Amino acid sequence: MNFRKGIIVIITAVVFLAAPLGGTVWAEFGKQMTNNDTAEPAAMLVDVTATRPLGALSILLGSATFIVSLPFSLLGGNTPDAFESLIVSPFQYTFFRPLGRI
Repeated sequence: MNFRKGIIVIITAVVFLAAPLGGTVWAEFGKQMTNNDTAEPAAMLVDVTATRPLGALSILLGSATFIVSLPFSLLGGNTPDAFESLIVSPFQYTFFRPLGRI
């Protein structure tokens, strides 16, 4: 039974640490798109059903990660960078980019 708990803890840690980074990576791709590009309906469908909900999850997990890492960020003097990477970038990607654009 202890082995299962260990696996669950490892999987949970990986999800909590990796999910906020996913939003940041997608945000970088979004910055490369131009305003003249038009999104296809299939891209909009995937955006609404999968990408935006994952972006919202990324915001929640990024916020939790930011709170946990705050003492270390304060000591390292990089709190604004951590806030930008873990909370602001996923938030902007999720709520402020045009529908269907990656």
